[in-house]
Amino acid sequence: MLGHLAGTAGFPVSHEAVGALGPVAGLGVRVFFVISGYLITTLLLDELQSTGTVSLRNFYLRRLLRIFPANYAFVTALWLASMAGLVVLNRYDVVHAFTYTMNYYAGRSWYVGHLWSLSVEEQFYMIWPALLRKISRQAGTMVCLGVLLLSPVVRLAMIVLFPSQNELLGHSFQTVADTLAAGCLLALLWTWLAGRKRYQAFLRGPLFWLVPAALMGILSLSRSWKFDNLIGQTLLNIGIVVVIERFVRYYADAPGRFLNWQPVKMVGVLSYSLYLWQQPFLHRDNPGPLTSFPVNLLVVGALALASYYCVEKPFLELRKKFQPKRRAAAASASH
Repeated sequence: MLGHLAGTAGFPVSHEAVGALGPVAGLGVRVFFVISGYLITTLLLDELQSTGTVSLRNFYLRRLLRIFPANYAFVTALWLASMAGLVVLNRYDVVHAFTYTMNYYAGRSWYVGHLWSLSVEEQFYMIWPALLRKISRQAGTMVCLGVLLLSPVVRLAMIVLFPSQNELLGHSFQTVADTLAAGCLLALLWTWLAGRKRYQAFLRGPLFWLVPAALMGILSLSRSWKFDNLIGQTLLNIGIVVVIERFVRYYADAPGRFLNWQPVKMVGVLSYSLYLWQQPFLHRDNPGPLTSFPVNLLVVGALALASYYCVEKPFLELRKKFQPKRRAAAASASH
């Protein structure tokens, strides 16, 4: 949101000033992908351990109830706004938004441009749960390591062999899969990492803070496409994994208390609706009353609240019906 706010009318920081730090908005999406890979894999592993399998039916029903209603409400509202002449959508915007293929559509307009990352998420959901259900934990670890190693090669091959597709670089699933794989790997190695005493001491110590500092340094070097695609993105993924692990494991200190502070938690609760609704109003190339700071941020917050309480929350309640049920042996063992 900072990356999109920068340069909007009335915002005190210019787009160029924020851009000097590197692709800040892209870093936000990358963090989201790593968290998603970690969270989804943790849930899948918990279900495998407690029930002996993964119910793909229930998994997809839970994801559908979580993702589809708020997204379709947003896209429908945009479509109606375009019919009223309030916004201008490109020819296939609505089709790709409804089918979660926006990351393969280079001609998307600004209003739906952010939905490329939601499309990546849906494609991840279609592949990873079914694969992890079929293979062992060790095999899953090897798959994730393989994706981490091969993705830079895929990106380079795309740049060299398919230059006409370079607009999709960093958006198409095959060019960002390593970011999700990094989060999956963290979940798969969670127990093993807990036993690495020196590493855990590093996470708890002052030297850890070199990691987020290094992330910002690596981000500033992303202007070099060779460095970014071959090395930089991999280093960013690993660094983000370390940061996430640190704050998930050790949350009792001051940074942890801040992250668990109620207003910050509320931003997390609203994060999906904020993600959806910020795009039309954080629009630096379309100055107007509703796209000028701070009105644009207030409007986004109000719409996110409406989206969460009127659309998301009712379906989240319904989703509870499809939570995994512990098998009897596992349930009795837990007592």
